[in-house]
Amino acid sequence: MSVKKILFITPPFHAGVVEVAGKWVPLYLVYLAGAARAAGYQVAIYDAMTKDAGYDDIARKIRAYKPDVVAASVFTSTAPDAIEVIETAKRVDPKITTILGGVHASFMYDEMFSHTRALDFIVRGEGERTIVEQLDAVTTGGDLGSVRGIVYRKDGMLAVTPDRPLMEDLDNQPMAWDVLDWNDYQYFILPGSRLGAVDTSRGCDKECTFCSQQKFWGRQWRARSPEDIVREMLELRDQFGVDVVLFTDDYPTPDRKRWERLLDLLIEKKVNQYILMETRAADIIRDEDILSKYRQAG
Repeated sequence: MSVKKILFITPPFHAGVVEVAGKWVPLYLVYLAGAARAAGYQVAIYDAMTKDAGYDDIARKIRAYKPDVVAASVFTSTAPDAIEVIETAKRVDPKITTILGGVHASFMYDEMFSHTRALDFIVRGEGERTIVEQLDAVTTGGDLGSVRGIVYRKDGMLAVTPDRPLMEDLDNQPMAWDVLDWNDYQYFILPGSRLGAVDTSRGCDKECTFCSQQKFWGRQWRARSPEDIVREMLELRDQFGVDVVLFTDDYPTPDRKRWERLLDLLIEKKVNQYILMETRAADIIRDEDILSKYRQAG
């Protein structure tokens, strides 16, 4: 099977608590699309959630784009819609290969496969390397069992390959920013703004009982360099007009030295973007003496 075109779709799920303050970039798909494109595939992102699209709209997009692969990322509340997305893809063209990934699919893969025959693959855990290897294996007829971090049907059973180690270096990852419809993304608190997103680190070493991320990332915290973060923020500002940035990190501030270096660079380079983020109260107390830098950095 020759795989050339991949269409990444956000499930058309809606929740007031998520959407009340803005329309948010599907950053995970920007990473995955960037990795796939760097490997030679043609990519597109259809953000059905942000566009308030329905399944008829999704079907029209699939017919127009004619993808070989349709992929979606799943958290628990979006699982039913994600299933409907891949079933829609199969109704449009049964030859389309379907892939689901994300937190819910990574842990509940047996449940996801039990709910639909339209699902071909699940990518578990960090997906950039995995999805490329899986697409390459499908295209070349290679050994799917050698691709770490996937689940698929084989001989009437689920084949679950070994976990994939997390990436060691998060800097300079290929990003498919240019395939987004940037007019869709805004922070409602600042009318007329354009809202982007940046992942400055991945994971968290804490054990909050409500949080699935400690399982997904193995309670490991990995950080991008401040220099690479500021490079990307300037690219978002200068190429795409982004003036508000969400730091999507679970925990951006555990390393005080790195965090202060990032604040200093944001000030020095006059990035001048509003920054939205969450962190731990203990770190705000720790940083009492540099909270002025938080403000100066945006």
